[in-house]
Amino acid sequence: MHSFAVTRKGRNHLENEDHHLADDRRGLYIVADGIGSSRGAGTASALVVAELSARIDAGMPQAFRAAARRLAAAGGRSPQHRDMATGATLLLVAGGMRHLAHVGDARCYLVHGGELTQLTRDHSVAWEQFESGALTKDALRGHPNQRLLTRSFHAAKDFVVPDFLSAPLAPGDAFLLTTDGITKEVPEERLAAIVGTRPCSEWPAALLLAAGAAEDDATVVAVGP
Repeated sequence: MHSFAVTRKGRNHLENEDHHLADDRRGLYIVADGIGSSRGAGTASALVVAELSARIDAGMPQAFRAAARRLAAAGGRSPQHRDMATGATLLLVAGGMRHLAHVGDARCYLVHGGELTQLTRDHSVAWEQFESGALTKDALRGHPNQRLLTRSFHAAKDFVVPDFLSAPLAPGDAFLLTTDGITKEVPEERLAAIVGTRPCSEWPAALLLAAGAAEDDATVVAVGP
């Protein structure tokens, strides 16, 4: 697989609290979106990406447990960081399979035959309202309850409950990992049109352009054959 990545600070942030990893050699791709309401959000996302990368050979569940423990330990040593938190979405492409682990509201999409399919579910109150029929998918963008996460890495706890998903890799499969600086600003129909009509090498720049001057940090990792 080959990847193309970009990240940009949001207009309302002093620093970029997103972190990402794109490692084609290992087939490992991660996006982490530090939760902006917490102090040390960027520290949390950087720490979690580094720990997931270091521990992935032990398996996804073990890597996520290790990252949760490391974040909790870091929070315990630093009172100003005891509330830091982040989400993380990890894609591993290996052995003819695609493996996904996810917590928070960064997303992973499958792109196949020009069609866009969201593989992750947002761990937010708004997403639960969508699943119950109280909100439409379009109404999720910008909804205040989308900021209320139901699952995340948090320095106050040494565990996390990710979603895991594995499936065979099909010829032509490509993937888009992105934080909410993109998905809050770009309607899904526009997102689908961009990735469905361009090579994945062009997705990062095109999506940043479509998002405009997003208020949140925006990260895109595009992965293709």
